[in-house]
Amino acid sequence: MPSCTTGTSAWGNMRTRTDQVPWSSPHRSSSSTGSGRAGPAFYAWMDVADRAPDARQFALELLRHQRVAVAPGTAFGPAGEGWVRLSLAADTDALLEGARRLAGFALS
Repeated sequence: MPSCTTGTSAWGNMRTRTDQVPWSSPHRSSSSTGSGRAGPAFYAWMDVADRAPDARQFALELLRHQRVAVAPGTAFGPAGEGWVRLSLAADTDALLEGARRLAGFALS
């Protein structure tokens, strides 16, 4: 697992690097800053290979049964099979409720 560096200098370095990456898609999302660069985004990946026949099926069943939306890893290419991407761009209460529902579904 990759290590995580914390502290203001690490954050400042990350901010500097992300400010230098141009937004290259012709379609801007609603999270775009309007400055030609992507807005902030926070994601986590979850391995679901042991829980579902495919990532898309897992995502659809999770949405249907728990009303929690995740992106199947296959939406990002064939190497994403067996993974789902979780967005962490929500308030703490919503994230905790989503995590509770996700855990209940994944462990059932």
